[in-house]
Amino acid sequence: MNIGVIAAPSLRCPPESYGGMELMAWNLAKGLCELGHSVHLLARADSLTPVRGWLWGIENESQIASVVSDIEATGYSVECWIDITHDKLLSLRRQDLPLINMYQIMSMTGSGI
Repeated sequence: MNIGVIAAPSLRCPPESYGGMELMAWNLAKGLCELGHSVHLLARADSLTPVRGWLWGIENESQIASVVSDIEATGYSVECWIDITHDKLLSLRRQDLPLINMYQIMSMTGSGI
């Protein structure tokens, strides 16, 4: 299955230290590849590329919908998108896509919730 994973572009995937959302996106992309899926990772341009997949560099969340359109224009068929960003802009701009929005709770103290 071809799956798109969209990470918040504020930090690289996997993050070098802090970065829970980016770590979640990287672990998901890595695990899906290990299960035999192909993964399109939309993340900051200096992120690692999944073993069975592609890295599409983005600088901010407002670029996501246009990058998804670019991927479609190349002929790649993505059967499901998983959005792990802050603003979930893809679901607002592209309601025609099969999309899973993942939400996370962050602790500002670093102690968890």
